[in-house]
Amino acid sequence: MTDFLRFRDKKFKILVCSDLYESANQGNRVNELKTRDTMLFLDATVKALDPDLVVFNGDSALGDDEESLREAIGYITETIREREIPLAIVFGDEENDNRNINRLKEIYSEYENCLFNLCSDNISDENDYYALIHNDNGEAKFNLWFLNSNGATTMKEVSSKYDWVHNGQIERYEKIAAELKDQGVTKSIVFQHIPVVDEYRLMREAATYEIPKAVKGNGFFSDKFFLPDEPLYGNYRDPIGCSDFNNGQFESWKRSGDVKAAFFSNSHLNDFEGYLDKILLAQCCATGFKGCRDGDRVGVKLITIDERDLSFKTRNYYFSDFGLKAQSVLPLDSKLSHKQKQNIALAGALGAAVGASTIILKKIFKKKK
Repeated sequence: MTDFLRFRDKKFKILVCSDLYESANQGNRVNELKTRDTMLFLDATVKALDPDLVVFNGDSALGDDEESLREAIGYITETIREREIPLAIVFGDEENDNRNINRLKEIYSEYENCLFNLCSDNISDENDYYALIHNDNGEAKFNLWFLNSNGATTMKEVSSKYDWVHNGQIERYEKIAAELKDQGVTKSIVFQHIPVVDEYRLMREAATYEIPKAVKGNGFFSDKFFLPDEPLYGNYRDPIGCSDFNNGQFESWKRSGDVKAAFFSNSHLNDFEGYLDKILLAQCCATGFKGCRDGDRVGVKLITIDERDLSFKTRNYYFSDFGLKAQSVLPLDSKLSHKQKQNIALAGALGAAVGASTIILKKIFKKKK
């Protein structure tokens, strides 16, 4: 079946869910509540937003054995399976490093509308694949890439917390992009867990006086603080969880010319978007309460593609937008953001340091007298 993705009323809606971190709870009451809240959120978003495709953009289901994996995958796919919505899976660093990818694929593929089944001819050894969106006449009009950015291990080539899309994957992408272009499909979107290093080009280094409102860098950039170079849609709250090595993937997209946007995850509190060289680089924040450190500010991203001109628009949605009430979140966590709590902790630490210094100075002066 080659035309399972179709525009509906001239639109195609994609719901992106990231970093669910769902796992078997094994009697843990706190985790049970987090699972309850996550499932409540997933069910509400799928019902309200009525997507044509759901994308799990990495680090979705975790477990130490097949039974726990099946339980977690059963949770997170339930509302999607009930509504028979196509489901795309992108693997994250956690899944690449600690899980059996083939076992995960087998379990997900038991759902017949999973793209591992529908795109089986398009899947590479690295678990990259693509899917075409068709019009009512069955003509392919738009392409979706699902790319595996690999794990979080230290590579031999360079010391880096996170891996990257490798040379062979880039070569395969360029070859297929050229073939699709010859077939008249010239526009595409990428879904990938670990972001490209080029996202830092959307930022500027913060001046010393701006550090309290800035975000610390990650890895190679961890000795600096950053702010958006220009206003961005969405939130920049977390270090950008990219590799320390730039393998030229973004430049490859520019050469091929088909990629109009790329949607990343991994940085759980970020859902900002900004254009770089006419390509939208977008972050998707954590959808699961087990992957979020910011109270009930879990979220999803909705992408709507217009068949008439193949343009697209995006919107971030959050737990509170659906009138939901979390049972796993303390009242303070609902009112204060992660950044605010960090600043309070920093102020407390500074206050404690000043207080300790004052006591020491008093003792010194006392001795002198």
